[in-house]
Amino acid sequence: MKTTYFLLPALLMFVSFTSKKSPDFCACCGEKDQYIVSQDEVTDYQKEYLFAKLNFEKKVGHCYVMTEDITGLGKGDNSAVYASFNSVDAQYKKNNWVFSFGTKDGKKGSLILPLPDSVRASHIDIHEPQQKGEIVLYKDLIFKNEVVAGTGIFSAGFSKPVFYKMVIQGRGNNCDNPEDFKHWRLDIEGENAHYSFCGTFHATYSIKMQ
Repeated sequence: MKTTYFLLPALLMFVSFTSKKSPDFCACCGEKDQYIVSQDEVTDYQKEYLFAKLNFEKKVGHCYVMTEDITGLGKGDNSAVYASFNSVDAQYKKNNWVFSFGTKDGKKGSLILPLPDSVRASHIDIHEPQQKGEIVLYKDLIFKNEVVAGTGIFSAGFSKPVFYKMVIQGRGNNCDNPEDFKHWRLDIEGENAHYSFCGTFHATYSIKMQ
């Protein structure tokens, strides 16, 4: 049986009501030594709320990657092109992630990443100091799917199939809220494409729904 901890607002209201009667009951609280990793269908809560609220910082980072392995960024020295990326505009639109990247010298390109049917979720006690008496869990969500399209600077290496893996990471309890997640990583892998990007989320999340 699959385990899912993503609760709709109505359920959270129900939990709040019932918890008044049962002071020791906590639907979202982590447990000592907890180690839960599950592969679950993407929920309506995630599609309609969680992902839409994540607010990506505009500055993009360069993940640790062997520079000689970087391919798919046009002609010339791909490692130099990779090092010149300095901006990202990431939006969640109609069940697709759209990442638009830019370089210091004005090159641009976008990647369209469709949401997969399922997501791998981890909620793990890594024995960090408790906050307000509650266990703080490490959490991540991992998505894998085929890239729909690569434009601009990414088009040179876009020979289908090209796949992506996106990881969003954070801390919190067993219920996933937008503000829990602080970091993201995107890996692109194909016959002629190999590169990764890293970044962070704003401390406050977006309120725009698209």
